[in-house]
Amino acid sequence: MRLLTILFFTASMAVHATPVAQTVSISVKNMALKEVMGIVEKQTGYSVFGNRSVWNNTRPVTVSVVNTPLNSFLTQVLTGQGLSYRLEGKTISLYRKDNIADSKDKPVPLASADPVEVKGKVTDDQGQPLAGVFVSEEGVDKNKTLTDGEGNFKITVANSSATLKFTYVGYTSEVIVVKGKEQVSVKLSPSVRKLDEVTVVGYGSQLSRSVTGSITKVDMGQVANLSTTSVDQQLAGRAAGVQVTVNSGNTNSNPRIRIRGINSINNSRDPLIVIDGVPVSTGDMGGNTTTNALADINPDDILSMDVLKDGAASAIYGSRAANGVVLITTKHGSKGQLKVNYDAYASLSGPVKTAKLLNAQQFVEIANEKYTNSGVTTNPAVMDASNTNTDWQDLIYHKNAFSQSHSLGISGGSDKTTYFFSVNYLAQQGAVIKNATTRYGIRANVDHQVNKIFKIGTSTSVTKLRNVGVNNSSGLSTIITNSLIALPNVSPYDAANATGYNLSGDGKSLGAGANLQTIDDAYPNILFSLNNDKYSIDKYRILNTTYGELTLLPGLKYRIQGGVDIEEGYDFYALDSRHGDGYSYSGLVKNTTINRSVYNLQHYITYTKSFLRNNITLTAGNEVQKNTYKNAMAGGSGFSNYFFQQQNLITGTYTTQLSGGSYSEGSFLSYFGRLNYDYAGKYLLGLTIRRDGLSSLANEHRFGTFPGASIGWRASDEDFWKHAGIDRIIPSLKIRASYGKVGNALTGFPYLSTYGASPYGAENGISITNVGNSSLQWETSKKYDAGLEAGILNNRITVAFDWFKNNIDNLVMDVTYPNSFGIPGNSVTRNIGAMVNHGIELTVSADVIKQSGLTWSVNANFTKVNNKVTKLYQGQTINGSSYLIKEGAPLYAMIGYRYAGVNEMNGNPMYYKADGRLIQGNISNQLYYYADSKTDNTMTSTTTLTDDDKAMLGSPTPTWYGGITNSLSYKNFSLDAFIRFSGGNKIDNSLERTLLNQKFKNNGVDILNRWTPTNTITDVPKLWYGKEAFINLSPGDRWVQSGDYLRLQTATLSYTLDKTAIRRIAGYLSSLRVYVTGQNLVTLTRFKGLDPDLISETGASGTAIPIIRSFSFGVNLGF
Repeated sequence: MRLLTILFFTASMAVHATPVAQTVSISVKNMALKEVMGIVEKQTGYSVFGNRSVWNNTRPVTVSVVNTPLNSFLTQVLTGQGLSYRLEGKTISLYRKDNIADSKDKPVPLASADPVEVKGKVTDDQGQPLAGVFVSEEGVDKNKTLTDGEGNFKITVANSSATLKFTYVGYTSEVIVVKGKEQVSVKLSPSVRKLDEVTVVGYGSQLSRSVTGSITKVDMGQVANLSTTSVDQQLAGRAAGVQVTVNSGNTNSNPRIRIRGINSINNSRDPLIVIDGVPVSTGDMGGNTTTNALADINPDDILSMDVLKDGAASAIYGSRAANGVVLITTKHGSKGQLKVNYDAYASLSGPVKTAKLLNAQQFVEIANEKYTNSGVTTNPAVMDASNTNTDWQDLIYHKNAFSQSHSLGISGGSDKTTYFFSVNYLAQQGAVIKNATTRYGIRANVDHQVNKIFKIGTSTSVTKLRNVGVNNSSGLSTIITNSLIALPNVSPYDAANATGYNLSGDGKSLGAGANLQTIDDAYPNILFSLNNDKYSIDKYRILNTTYGELTLLPGLKYRIQGGVDIEEGYDFYALDSRHGDGYSYSGLVKNTTINRSVYNLQHYITYTKSFLRNNITLTAGNEVQKNTYKNAMAGGSGFSNYFFQQQNLITGTYTTQLSGGSYSEGSFLSYFGRLNYDYAGKYLLGLTIRRDGLSSLANEHRFGTFPGASIGWRASDEDFWKHAGIDRIIPSLKIRASYGKVGNALTGFPYLSTYGASPYGAENGISITNVGNSSLQWETSKKYDAGLEAGILNNRITVAFDWFKNNIDNLVMDVTYPNSFGIPGNSVTRNIGAMVNHGIELTVSADVIKQSGLTWSVNANFTKVNNKVTKLYQGQTINGSSYLIKEGAPLYAMIGYRYAGVNEMNGNPMYYKADGRLIQGNISNQLYYYADSKTDNTMTSTTTLTDDDKAMLGSPTPTWYGGITNSLSYKNFSLDAFIRFSGGNKIDNSLERTLLNQKFKNNGVDILNRWTPTNTITDVPKLWYGKEAFINLSPGDRWVQSGDYLRLQTATLSYTLDKTAIRRIAGYLSSLRVYVTGQNLVTLTRFKGLDPDLISETGASGTAIPIIRSFSFGVNLGF
């Protein structure tokens, strides 16, 4: 009830603004329409086009207006003339409403040799007529006409070999050869490269041709039917400069989104996500079961995604824009009859790759060899009488995980009210059994024009999500690691055990079966833990944006908008008392309630003015926001029986009560402004400024100012461009440059000291646990960008290129002080670090083939980015065990010992010292000796391996990445293939170390290539029980591998029925499409781990849940 009250309160106080048209001021009496339009051309910079029949048979115009929007003016002067118009970029097209254009409609002169009259009709890909399409004869500049209101046209061409071109803004042009045909039908498809498409820029929108910042618009047409479950999956590989990865194949796993590299060392690196104008919560909620906030959004509800990358574009969001901004706009209705769309798919999936492990016979051989080499004469590993051979991976993974999705959308509207409603359902099984996600969602987007000057609207979504997880983090019951090392020569089940599982006598570990050796480290029967431990979260979320928009004066609008994002989660965590992690607690249960919320209020004005070819749009406003997070945990341990380990805890069934919780909040107060100016649409200027106040900083540093500036030049709009004939090859060229300063907001209250419990003897007290720093300021990014956008060969090829540089300073880091300073924790947080990211981006789109019934288009993007740490406290290097943070090096530069292979004479591992000298490690006594060669068996001169011998091994961050989309269409069939690639980074393959362990555990098949007296040429040292840390020394280049990969991410084959076939099947259908899709089909890589994407930002790739390969069958229906 509380959530509903907040929702309706917010809905009562919010608003929206739409772009204002070009204005006209004119006062004439009885002037010819053609002359009036000439005045319009001079005032606005627009070109007016009309056929002969437009100018003939029109009445003189008498009108007197001041600063009237262009569309209103045109409607006024054309009323009663039998004419209609269409605005297309900087062109006004006039045409007759009802009469099919006849031969006299053609501008003169016409080519007159062997004339052929051609009639026809132009429709869109849904069969709807297109009015105002340019129809022209190629090679004859003035032979043009327009389609009428029904899409019909008539044109006389020079001869039967003439070529007709059909052009319509927002659609792909078509070219046909007449070849004597007198009647033709032409279908135009929406263009994937729309020069005049609308780009969302934050607190408003702009035509793409006028944008001077670096903004990537994700092609929703390419991702609309990918069988994806969350927004982040749609974004991966689709936009230059944007990289999306995950560190687990778990359903609902939280993604890692990086825009133009890593932009902080210790602070947030995630972009700001804005949905329908309101910044929303992202990331995991913080329970024991993972959640992905972006998975709450139904992908079918999304209309557009725009990514703000440079400083000029993102400065409007000021202190929260250092990591870029992703603007998501959901669908709204449009005027017209009710439309119903139903999308559904079902899929089967399984792990793309699992580890190759020893079978039971191989395990017995290797395990006994480990013991024999270490001096144990008795063989501890034994095959039982049943020759048991257990594949533990096969037991924990789904072979054919089933998922299904259903989404129903309803849209329509009248002159005053438009609406979009949707419901959706998702049920997804993960790679590991028990792991599953279920989502239910509804959405209602309604807009209403109250009167001529006032408009209101609301966008609301409600989501219920349940995620059942598994333990793959740490502890005895971690799923993947234990499935890899479990003994294959023992059974998972034992009918004699009360649990039904094969457990040791005391219940602590997996039963040893016929083996003579007990289990190392008391690791569990992982199948028991998987089936009996419980991880789940039930999550509810409301997202609402409500607005009101008031037209104060012509060209001046005011918008007030309120938004809320409220999440509540109920996390349940239970470890079974009989075995695994819960054994030592005698059972453990935790119930956690989590609440996360965002309250946002914006109001701003937008003013648009045009005069003498000058066009100005001014936006200014204010925004306030409050974020809160709280959780409360209650639970218990020491259960009398595992039966009582439920969410409904019963008093008296457990001995120890557990409780805890936390609360945090933060607030923003912001003022912002933006000026967009252009002269004649050619010379472009953008200025932005934002001033943010943040509660997490001390008063004297609470406010920061974040400016942005950009310029642009549309060279292709210059007269010389056309006079020189350049436009025939490059019809469109825009050059732009920008600068912006943005921030990275801090969380909590780091300027304040914190206190905690501090018992002293028998007394309880408090003491300082962390010393605050009132001098802390924002982390800042100064972003530079230069780029160009070009259309080539009638825009069949488009190119966008960017160079960027991001100077990041004031990075927040801990400075360590000596104990003598008496500082709790011996550290204080300060603004002391700096980094730089720089690189290039390239996006190329091409219509390779455009023929009747056959099209092939390619869209590719490529990003090259380099990172370097430029400043640390007093130049001090921060050393990790396998990486370092060092001035002049990339962040988390990987370090390790240089492996030289195996001594052929004795099987010892060999390394290089820092000075290049060769050494070997004697496994028996774990000492190092200098060696003259790989066959030196003397071992007389001892030495050591220290941190000084570690070498730089590379960067864990990919330095290049991108994607390629191929779309091939033949008649009603379409084939779409998407390829992702990434590389330039190194990965520490810790999985390989795990599978080469020297304990009484299973291994990977690579260990079969170990050194033996008969197998001396190898990189795997000889086996020795208990000497794992020495034999598999880490970190080192032995484990570091290339992260380069090329992946066929998705391939979709679809068939769309034409309208004639649909009518025969079911008259109530308007469209029908069926498709099959494969995801994660093929990966080409030299990396030996599970997947090159499953890595941490420090480059570690361990025993993560593998990603899945899926095959889906789907259907899209329109009614």
